[in-house]
Amino acid sequence: MRITRALIGGLATIGIAAGVAALPQTAWAANDGLPDGSWRQSCERAYVQNGTLYAQCRRDGGKYEFASAAIGSCRAFGNRNGTLFCESDDAGVGNSGDMGQWSGSFLNSCRDATVDKHGKLQATCRKDNGTYKRSNLKARKCPGQRAGNRNGNLFCESTGTGASTGSGSVGRWSGSFVGSCRDVAVDSSGTLRATCQSSNGAWRRTSLSRRECGTYRAGNRNGTLFCESTSGGSNVANRWAGSFSRSCRDVSTDSNGTLTATCQTMNGNWIRTGLSPRQCGSYRAGNRDGVLFCEQ
Repeated sequence: MRITRALIGGLATIGIAAGVAALPQTAWAANDGLPDGSWRQSCERAYVQNGTLYAQCRRDGGKYEFASAAIGSCRAFGNRNGTLFCESDDAGVGNSGDMGQWSGSFLNSCRDATVDKHGKLQATCRKDNGTYKRSNLKARKCPGQRAGNRNGNLFCESTGTGASTGSGSVGRWSGSFVGSCRDVAVDSSGTLRATCQSSNGAWRRTSLSRRECGTYRAGNRNGTLFCESTSGGSNVANRWAGSFSRSCRDVSTDSNGTLTATCQTMNGNWIRTGLSPRQCGSYRAGNRDGVLFCEQ
C-alpha cells in the first residue's frame, strides 16, 4: 500500500511539473509581443519557445495543422497553406519580394503575396465561398500596380484616373469602403458604385451619389455604402494604427477616440468590436479572432 501511494504521489508531482512547464506557452499565446505578419489572420494557439514560433495554421481547404518557424531575424511571418514563412526580415526584405510597388485592396483578402524579378504579383486570394486559390497579375497588365481580389482572382484596380474602369474619376472618393468593397466605379454623374461584403460574407452591389455624400468619403455598413463623416473624431481616427486594418472593415472612431470596427474571426465570420484609448494608450490595434486588442 505504501508503495502504491508513493507511486501515485510521484505521478502527481510529474503531472504538476508538466503543467508548470506548459504555462509559458499559454502566456505566450496571450502575449501581444508575438511576431507580426499576416499569419495572425489564419493561425491560432500561437506561442514562442526557444526562439521558435509555434501555431495551429489553417490550410487552404480549411483544416488546421501544427506549424513552426525559427524567428531569427524575421520580424513578420505569413501562413502558406498551413506552413509558416518569413514575410519580412530585419533588412526589410523577406521572401515575399519587393511589395513596395504593389498596393490595393487585395491585401485585405489575399495572403502569401510574392513578386518575382519581372514584377509579377502572385497571391493566394479568398473566393466568395471562403476557399482560397492562387492567382497572379503581371505588371505590364497593370501599370498603376494597384490590385484587387475578385472572387479569388487578382485584377487591376483603378489608380484614380478611371483608366482601369472606364467609368470616370474614382479619385474624389475615399474612405474605409476600399477595405471591403470591389469592382469600384464612378459614373458620369459622380455616383460611386461598388460590390461590398456584408457581415455574413455575401457580396452585394450598392451605390452612393454625391448628393447623398458631399464629403466624398464612403464606408461599407453590412454591404451598403454610407457617407462617412470627416468631422468629430476623424483626427483621433488617424492616430490608430496596427495590423487590425488587414482583417477589419467599417472602421470608425467616435469623439472619445474609441476605435470601432467589424473584424473577421478565424472561421470567416465578422464581429463588431471596439477598443478605447484607455485600454490602449499606444493607439496600435490588432485583431484576435474577431476582437480588437492592444498591440505593443
